[in-house]
Amino acid sequence: MADQGAVSLGNFLTNILLARSLSPTDYGVFALIYGMLILMNSYHSSAVVYPLSLSGAPSTIEELHQHLRRSICATLILAFPLGLVVFGATLVLKRPEITPWVVLALVCWQVQETLRRGLMAHLRHAEAVWGDTLSYLGQAGMIWIYLKSQHQSLAAIFGILAATSMMATAVQISQLSLRLAWEKDLLSQLKHSWRVSRWAVLANTAVAVPGVAYPWFLALQGTYLAASYQALLNIIGVCNPVMMSVGNIVLPETVRANASGGWKHASRVLLRGGILGATLLIPCYALIFLWPGLFLRILYRADSPYFFLPGALRILVVAYCFAYGAYLLSALFYGLGQSKIVFRAQSVGAVVAITCGFPLVMRFGISGACVGMVCVYAAQLIVAAVLLRKMGTRESVLTAQIVSAREVGSRHEQVNNSTVWNRPRKGKSQNENVRTIE
Repeated sequence: MADQGAVSLGNFLTNILLARSLSPTDYGVFALIYGMLILMNSYHSSAVVYPLSLSGAPSTIEELHQHLRRSICATLILAFPLGLVVFGATLVLKRPEITPWVVLALVCWQVQETLRRGLMAHLRHAEAVWGDTLSYLGQAGMIWIYLKSQHQSLAAIFGILAATSMMATAVQISQLSLRLAWEKDLLSQLKHSWRVSRWAVLANTAVAVPGVAYPWFLALQGTYLAASYQALLNIIGVCNPVMMSVGNIVLPETVRANASGGWKHASRVLLRGGILGATLLIPCYALIFLWPGLFLRILYRADSPYFFLPGALRILVVAYCFAYGAYLLSALFYGLGQSKIVFRAQSVGAVVAITCGFPLVMRFGISGACVGMVCVYAAQLIVAAVLLRKMGTRESVLTAQIVSAREVGSRHEQVNNSTVWNRPRKGKSQNENVRTIE
């Protein structure tokens, strides 16, 4: 939780500083581009980090090093198509001059994320804290210094994000004692990773749809509306350390529990982690729901254009309560290697986001986007819970069939043994055979 706290606090402070310093139009551009980076990171997370977590959790340190080198190579290859998407976004927003800095920030961010996930695969969260503190809290500190100098260039801001990620990368390479090299036979490894992660890629695409679509829907009416929506997300982001840290523990622990004790042991891991996270999240969400105006005033000041949104913030709190449950079930399914199930649940959410979200945003603006998020996460949670119940039913039936087959086999074996022992031997009378058996 300390590690995820450093990550989320750094992102939170960065966004708060920019929201308070940049104009709503410029902050809206930053929020849209930053949202695209998160979308690109979701592809990287599913295509590269997810296979790394599955293979790295039970591996030795030497095997982990090999998995990390392959993952870094895959990250660099993946940077080309993802960079083209980022370039397209900057063109649409008429800010092509920031493209090189945005792409550099994306690549450095993903390489550092790969290394921190390597540490987490072996549950070395205490070591991951140092690099993540440097990267995320470091970026907030450097941006604060930069903004104090009365400069507001988006290119420089993304350059700071890249610089702090590079420094954290150096720290985590040292912690892992990792020797960097281009891995041989990379193509076969990429094919294997794709077989493992293809459903996770599709699932992350589906889950990213509302997060990316709603700000862009709002931007059709002005980038300042995207800025206001991001300002609300920043406040909800206070609780992200709890949600993300629980997920970071549940996934590798589920892999281990499933390997050693089966599906029921993995379910217990989810239950323990979910209860722990809920005891921390519920008070935070309750405070935001009861006094939304207080949080808006403290973070953005009473004269801020984002101050007059308490009702929308309350709706967003409800949405993220559903999001927590859906996120936990997704972590469980990923740990069980059932990414296809996650894709099904997330696809329903993506459909709801488009069919319900667009008209809601066009009609009610920011409040409509928040209501749309409630519908999306509620749909994902319901579908995931139904699929989990079906999976549990199948496991119970399969277990019963195995037990039944073993009992039948045991009875057959007893009958066969009895037949062999009681068969009369040639040349001996029945009485002699009985005495022999006795």
